[in-house]
Amino acid sequence: MNLRAIAVILLVTGLLAIAVLGPRWLFSKNSSTDDAPLHASESCDLLAGTCSWKHNGGLWQASMTLAREDTTELFRLEVKGPDTGERLTGILRGQTMYLGEYPVPLARNEAGDGWNAEFVPPVCTLEPNMTWRIDINKGQTLMPAENQSITLVFSYRSAALKTTKQG
Repeated sequence: MNLRAIAVILLVTGLLAIAVLGPRWLFSKNSSTDDAPLHASESCDLLAGTCSWKHNGGLWQASMTLAREDTTELFRLEVKGPDTGERLTGILRGQTMYLGEYPVPLARNEAGDGWNAEFVPPVCTLEPNMTWRIDINKGQTLMPAENQSITLVFSYRSAALKTTKQG
């Protein structure tokens, strides 16, 4: 190969690398703190820790735990934020597979500083490891983060499928 052909190949490769990696670098998360609110279209794993975002100038937080009652896996969702006077509802959807939409009504907690819900996600018999998404609605409106899109997700493997697959 001559020198000119090598230069053209390197130039084209460099331009492709910039075209593919440039936007990722420009729009990457530049926050250095773990408790900073999420930015543009980020996911937050509810089972890994507390998710935070801003809405209408107020700070909101959501967290979730998994409990087992008898043979049922019960998820407990807790949302804290400014008192809006409006009802909060979660909408549960499959993230890795669409299985419909399931309302998760949130009730005010006893302390009056947040909302709680308990729910059992539907069992998917085709996909043992399912990732779910919960969208929080304030009244009838989706409550996104300010100038952002936030996705609250969690993954789990159903106990019913664990015992079926092992036996």
